[in-house]
Amino acid sequence: MTDSLVLAIRNVSGTSRLVRAAADGASVEIPYKRPRPVPYAVPTYTDLIDIPARLVATHPSFGVMKAKVDGKCPAGSEEKSQDAGTTVCIETVPAGRFVYVVLDELTCNSTDCEGVIALDNGPDPLAPSTAPVLARDITGAPMLTLRPSAGLPTGLTLRTGLEVRELLSDGVAYTTPVPLLGIVPSSSGEITLFRADERRAFNLDRDPKTGPLKASVAAELRDSNEAVRADQFQAITVSEPGCPQVQDATNATAFLCSGTVPNGTYRFVFQGALPGLTGLARDLTVEEAPLLIETTLATSRGVVPGDSIVLANNAGACETAIPILRLEDQGNGLTRLYPDLSDPAIATAVEPCASYPLFSVRAGPNVKPYLLYAGAESSDSFIQRLDVNEPYTVSSFLDYYAHPDDFDLGLDPPKSPTTYVPAPLTLTMTATIGAQSRLVAGDRYVVTLLPRFRRFVFGVDTGSASNLAVYTLPASVVATDVEGSSLAFIAYPSADGILQVALESISDNAKNLQYLRAFQ
Repeated sequence: MTDSLVLAIRNVSGTSRLVRAAADGASVEIPYKRPRPVPYAVPTYTDLIDIPARLVATHPSFGVMKAKVDGKCPAGSEEKSQDAGTTVCIETVPAGRFVYVVLDELTCNSTDCEGVIALDNGPDPLAPSTAPVLARDITGAPMLTLRPSAGLPTGLTLRTGLEVRELLSDGVAYTTPVPLLGIVPSSSGEITLFRADERRAFNLDRDPKTGPLKASVAAELRDSNEAVRADQFQAITVSEPGCPQVQDATNATAFLCSGTVPNGTYRFVFQGALPGLTGLARDLTVEEAPLLIETTLATSRGVVPGDSIVLANNAGACETAIPILRLEDQGNGLTRLYPDLSDPAIATAVEPCASYPLFSVRAGPNVKPYLLYAGAESSDSFIQRLDVNEPYTVSSFLDYYAHPDDFDLGLDPPKSPTTYVPAPLTLTMTATIGAQSRLVAGDRYVVTLLPRFRRFVFGVDTGSASNLAVYTLPASVVATDVEGSSLAFIAYPSADGILQVALESISDNAKNLQYLRAFQ
């Protein structure tokens, strides 16, 4: 076979493409194609378009470990001995089988124009495919575009035989050899490592023995002081319709698809104090001491008859809350709350509190008793009031950002039925219990969505105490093994220098200062 070159071409007309050209001088170009990117669709390889590329890289030969099937190595792999006397199955991927490209966002017109993709030349390097297309990842599904967490890719390199430090779900750091490591600096200053041998991102949130963890949910019942209640019980449902049930959810029922769940913490506060309506001053000079609050707050916080007024002074709150009978717009920007004192027991109990100068409004037990917050309980993080069994939509346009090991959409040959469902996915959260016999005012469920997915991204500490303050914009990168050390060398135009990174020691998802060496 005649050697060939892979070329990224940008035309003066503002278009770009990726081609393979024969090295014998013949004017032959074989265009690389990929499925037309369509939002929330699994590529079908039936509608192919040119690939806009601005940086190209390929790889030497590398070996990938395969699991034995019925005690035998699967087709395409061979059994090899290890130092410990055991044997493993190794599939050898020939040099140049995959071509990795950084997409050219300047000339790309599709919805998927930023990041890195791989193209498959076919299994035989001596007879490469005449129609190279988007590669499939280790699951057998069309690979996802590998995007940096922020910014645009500024460099790309692939290297075999390197090791990286992985901090897995058990909190222990492991040094892991990677058959083919990809490194992508980005304009945000961050560096992304990816599993080029798997054509997908690292997932560091995995168990060292059992492997990747499935997306899950943890719900913890706390009291008004954020202390964990002893009697925990299930009252939260988190669901993506069509997704399988999660077995290890805590205090929650969950139906989730791994690789789609967003990270976040939410608080469902039962009969909580309405944000902005706490510790307000009463006008005690008005006859019958009516309670006045601003109309905008009463409207925006959704105060309704049946909510409660809680009187307070500097020593604390009145033990008995007063139900709100009705609301009346005063026409001057204020709303008057009329207390319901028809119950003699309530009237008697609040009589000692009649002169308390402060009041708050708390959600009542019957109409939308839950207050939902994203994160901490504050006015800024308040989302809305919710009824029992009223779902809240976290997101209605979730797509797959990673393919778990058992991902089964878009396989060739196709699988039917599939475990996973096509995007977009809708994720909802619902509180299912509102009984005052089990919950008291101020109790809250702290619900944490657990994507179980953590990329390998790291940055450089450029703070005032650092001697790396000018190392803000990385560009080209190379990597190699130096006397047993896995080192990456990243050019920084912002510093007019090069940064050496020790991959076996660097900390993921953190700003690093140690294990870096600057050359200027």
